[in-house]
Amino acid sequence: MTGTDPAATTPSANPQAAAHRNLLDLLSPLFAIRRLHLVQRIAIALVLVFLFAWARIAFFSDLSGRSTYVPFHVAVVLAAVLIGPAGCAAATIAALVTTHSIFFPIRDIHDATIAATFAATATLLSALIELLITTQRRILVAQQRQERDAHLRLFIDQAPVAIAMFDREMRYLAASRRWHQYYGLGDIDLIGRCHYDVFPNLPPEFRSFHDQGFAGLSLHSQTDAEIRLPNGQTRWDRWEIHPWRHSDGQIGGITIFTEDVAAERSLRENKDHLKRAQAVARVASWRMDFAANELKGTSQTFDLLGQTPDARLDYASLLAMVHEDDRAFVGEARQSVARGQAYDVEYRFTVDGGERWMHERSEPEIDATGKIIGAFGVIQDVTERKAIEKSLAASEERLRLALEAAGMAVWDLDLRTGDDVWNDQSYRMIGYEPGEIAPGFETWSRHMHPDDRDRVTRNFLQSLQAESEVANENRMIDRHGNIRWVSARGRTAVDAQGRPMRSYGVITDITELKQAEERDRLLSSELHHRAKNLLAVVQAVALQTARYCNPEQFIGVFDQRLKSLAASHDLLVSSKWHSVDFSALVHTQLAHFSDLFGTRITLVAEKAELTADAAQAIGLALHELVTNAAKYGALSSTEGAITITLTINETGSGPRVHLRWQEHRGPTVSQPVRRGFGHSVLMNMAPYSLGATVDMRYQPDGLIWELDAPANLVLKPAA
Repeated sequence: MTGTDPAATTPSANPQAAAHRNLLDLLSPLFAIRRLHLVQRIAIALVLVFLFAWARIAFFSDLSGRSTYVPFHVAVVLAAVLIGPAGCAAATIAALVTTHSIFFPIRDIHDATIAATFAATATLLSALIELLITTQRRILVAQQRQERDAHLRLFIDQAPVAIAMFDREMRYLAASRRWHQYYGLGDIDLIGRCHYDVFPNLPPEFRSFHDQGFAGLSLHSQTDAEIRLPNGQTRWDRWEIHPWRHSDGQIGGITIFTEDVAAERSLRENKDHLKRAQAVARVASWRMDFAANELKGTSQTFDLLGQTPDARLDYASLLAMVHEDDRAFVGEARQSVARGQAYDVEYRFTVDGGERWMHERSEPEIDATGKIIGAFGVIQDVTERKAIEKSLAASEERLRLALEAAGMAVWDLDLRTGDDVWNDQSYRMIGYEPGEIAPGFETWSRHMHPDDRDRVTRNFLQSLQAESEVANENRMIDRHGNIRWVSARGRTAVDAQGRPMRSYGVITDITELKQAEERDRLLSSELHHRAKNLLAVVQAVALQTARYCNPEQFIGVFDQRLKSLAASHDLLVSSKWHSVDFSALVHTQLAHFSDLFGTRITLVAEKAELTADAAQAIGLALHELVTNAAKYGALSSTEGAITITLTINETGSGPRVHLRWQEHRGPTVSQPVRRGFGHSVLMNMAPYSLGATVDMRYQPDGLIWELDAPANLVLKPAA
């Protein structure tokens, strides 16, 4: 079969055949008599003869000779039509016997000839009638067979499965349209072709199945069969094989029925995958029927809830399994779905005596009328995820605390989206509260010291070109104008194609380190400078001692002043200036002139405990001032005097410390042309260390040096 429409060949499409069939349908009740027993049919023939003999006597009494047989011809014809040749013969014999026994005997050859003529004509009529009837029957049988064949073709083509019929040589006798479609055969004419030629890659076991069909067995597939099509594609089939037989009972071949199960197999695989995915992910679906107040779900659902599949779970029993601390908001969420609202919650659930974390999502189920009839949702065991999240949160908290303790700022820049993430310290490092400003390199760059901005920006952009590290040290200016030193270290991550993807790193406040480095540098220079100054001081002490002492007293006085100088030096180096009393600091620094206190040196100071930084800075300044005074100023003459004043003043911005060094009656003072190390100590170190302002004036009467600084940077806080 090649796809020809079977309806075009049905008997109803042939008018002549339809007319024959209608005629035979009208006569078919009469033909039923022919199916009676032979004796019955002969009896009917005799009855017909006797009826027409009676009619002959009643209506044809004037007939004679050949006319005597005329009524019996009708009886013979009816017998031939209704009964067949046997009836016709019985009627003929009965007519001859009746005629010659009732109406006239056979007297001569003429009468015998008439009788023979009647018998011959009756036989001829019977033969003609039988021929006509047989012909019509054959036509009807052929038409019926053709109609059955057409119906069979229609059945085969319209069957929901593919059907093909084969002879014992596996040659195609018929094949449905679906067979052509299933196996990608198009309009190929299969009739007469061998199945093994059409499908050369047919698995060998199928030949064995065909042979079993030829042996009279009916077979069906135990598993889905994989079939390689002529076009190279693969199909999955479910098949049956049945033998067909000739009218004599001999097996003529087999019929194969196949059904495409690819979609069913795919659906089954998808269901299996879904079940496995649900089992692996610990997730299940459920439906709450509001009318029945009952939870319906899969076996995974009840297993996830720690229940047997036949358990009846209503709303109250499900809510009772929720942890008591989560029950209120879970109940509210589940009630919201009855109002047409979806929900998504995570909560603790009691399963088998232990707690499990569940993630539940649900949405309302609405019927065709818009009425909410239930809720459909999914539930997933997320206990492991929650444990990981908890561990991660703890780890992040430890990292946060460690970064805060270390004072480190963190950045994480996504180079694809431009999103930048800062930790809290990143904001605070430039004077803002977390989230107060938008994080990003531009924000950070705006707070860089102008002298450092270009260098740092250039280094950062270069680090983004490849997977490299970046390291910068620069100054930052916070929102209040304070300058801080920071050290930034980071790197750029790339994707599989080598494209920059992410920049991340840490920033550390190194202001104290930088200040310490500066102090160390100054102290190193100071040590060198002080060694030279110490010699000058020793020389000045020696000269002044020699000027006022006789030779016998010189050794003792000079030795005492050297010891005082050594004590001051020890205080600077070894005590590290922890909570130094200002008066003690002054006396220590001016110890070699201790005999001048109260006469030429006047100290007017409030009680003040200095911080280590302040003691160091002010001590160095006092040392430099007294050294200069001894070499060039008020202490270099016999008439000069010094007044040292320390006051603490209240101002609108808070208390401030004011220190004043004023020399009197010394040699005439003029501003030096060359500024050395002493000038740097007096004018730079104190402002840098104490946030102070310093003023130094060279008055004709003597040098005046003043320092004004915030009290919180100079004085030790009260306990």
